[in-house]
Amino acid sequence: MQVFEVSGSPYRMGQQIGRRFRRVLQRKCARAEAKWMNDEMRGKLAAIEMKLEQFFPEALEEIRGKAEGAEVPLSTLLLLNSPELLLKKDGCTTVIMKDSEGRPFLSHNEDEDAFYKNNTMLVRYNYPDHWIIAYTCAEKLPGSCFGFNSHGLLFSSNYLFPDKVDARKISRYIYEYALLSSDSVAEVRSRLDKMRAASPFSFNVIDTGTGEASNFEKDLDCFYETVVTTPYGRSNHFLKKEGEVRSSPSSLFRAAWAQTEVSRLDPADLDIEKLRQVLCHNEKDHNRSVLLKGQKNRTVVNFSYSGTDDSIVILDYLDHGCEYHFNLQTLLNK
Repeated sequence: MQVFEVSGSPYRMGQQIGRRFRRVLQRKCARAEAKWMNDEMRGKLAAIEMKLEQFFPEALEEIRGKAEGAEVPLSTLLLLNSPELLLKKDGCTTVIMKDSEGRPFLSHNEDEDAFYKNNTMLVRYNYPDHWIIAYTCAEKLPGSCFGFNSHGLLFSSNYLFPDKVDARKISRYIYEYALLSSDSVAEVRSRLDKMRAASPFSFNVIDTGTGEASNFEKDLDCFYETVVTTPYGRSNHFLKKEGEVRSSPSSLFRAAWAQTEVSRLDPADLDIEKLRQVLCHNEKDHNRSVLLKGQKNRTVVNFSYSGTDDSIVILDYLDHGCEYHFNLQTLLNK
């Protein structure tokens, strides 16, 4: 995992990332061009570009800058940020719990089949009035994995199995990117209320200043909020939406395991390692594992936060469990 900072306009920040990952992006885009690009797809992408220009110009500018920096077609990078056009599925399991003092803890496993050691990154985006630190891969905007910002908010995201998709609307990747700049749980709620998404997603938010914690299940035209006051675990299917939405054996197992195991932890004796261990369960059967090893859709990284001391630990499983440590309060005070 590469760790670095970018600054300037969204275009300039995208340009810096594009130059850094030029070879990776050129290979990725060449494969995407050969596999998916045709006149019909170009027409869909032109319509998406127009919508981004109108509603999310900063996201479009970052993608434009990245395309210029990597010397790849803009349309191909737009495609790679449009999972609905690619029928792209993602994994992920998240657990949230509060200790006996009401301080929030979070642990999140990122399961991905497109993340490798040479294309993953933890990037600090330095904006004029705030910063965001977020994990993603070179071709994608940040937001669909995990991150935290200078307002003291932490985020993690989970793919949701859809019962419908409308690729004419804005990609879930773009919306998740926009949510990273929120300054409160209330602002996340407000932005979700205004959104019309191409496919559903789940977004976990913790305000480390107030101790607020919520999960938002975002459907195409509405959202469902769970205010986290008791131990909470989830994976990749709707928990609150009425009606049956298809899922997978893996997602059903991970959600049940996460909820059961986190509920067994003692709030009076909680620490970051105990919470993370909930997500370390592994069996030979892929569908009965939480920490996925040796599978196509495998766990690439774990992100954990402790409300006791504002510590953040990121374990990079792509690099033999290499650890990255941060203290959010120290970062906020700089």
